[in-house]
Amino acid sequence: DLTDPFASPTLVAGPITLTVHATATTTETIWVAHLDEVAPDGATRPLTQGALLGSHRALDASRTWYLPDGTVLRPHHVSTPTANRPVVPGELTRYDIEVFPTAALIDTDHRLRLTLTTYDFPHLVPTKPARRALIAGSYRIRQGGSTPSQIVIPLADPATFTERSEPSPIQ
Repeated sequence: DLTDPFASPTLVAGPITLTVHATATTTETIWVAHLDEVAPDGATRPLTQGALLGSHRALDASRTWYLPDGTVLRPHHVSTPTANRPVVPGELTRYDIEVFPTAALIDTDHRLRLTLTTYDFPHLVPTKPARRALIAGSYRIRQGGSTPSQIVIPLADPATFTERSEPSPIQ
């Protein structure tokens, strides 16, 4: 999906979270999110990405960052054998995908594009049991209703930042 073109230069800065509500036909899922800047001529610049193995979706609430309304800003997943939860086929499941923090200046008339894929070989190779559980999987993403999928991207006006004339002393 593409955003509307930005009306003025905009800074993307900080943690990004993609929350996906989806069903699967398998006991495992894998989600890979890519965030790119797209120029008016179609040229793209990769900004950041993130990934999540569905069975590792459990959050450590004490280490996860939340916005005041409870929205997950930066998930912290628990990746231990006891926290591992297989996906229940056909059940609507929530996945909070950490997209690595970034800082990028987006020019006027440029857009952001989110691409969500289900594999990133050879960068991300699940274990052999996870690969077996992923075979022939089909996913359906919820895009509306009471539990819509969403992305949280921190944006700022670059004019609110000032340059320092002298570096800060190291303490």
